[in-house]
Amino acid sequence: FQYVQQDGSQSHTHKRGVFTFVVNFGGVLLLFLLGLFVNSSGSVQDAIVHVAAAALIGYTVLLHTQLFNIFPALAFLPLFCCFIVAHLVAKSFRSRPAKVGVVTSSR
Repeated sequence: FQYVQQDGSQSHTHKRGVFTFVVNFGGVLLLFLLGLFVNSSGSVQDAIVHVAAAALIGYTVLLHTQLFNIFPALAFLPLFCCFIVAHLVAKSFRSRPAKVGVVTSSR
């Protein structure tokens, strides 16, 4: 038997392969669940949307409460970040050049 020393690139390749597998598996699982959601009845879809919205709102309230307990100004940090992102998105839409041949005024 001959001992061959392995370099770190094989370990990196293995980690990358595991990451790729996990991401692909998650994507397939997500598409499967999305297909089940789309093919379910309207009342089931409504129930799932209401549960997801309630969980999201509840988690947001819990997060803001915890941030407020740490330091009151931190409770407004997520809102401030959302305002910055909205401002940057609006600014990027305003800076786009108008399409040629598109009439933007009513005259």
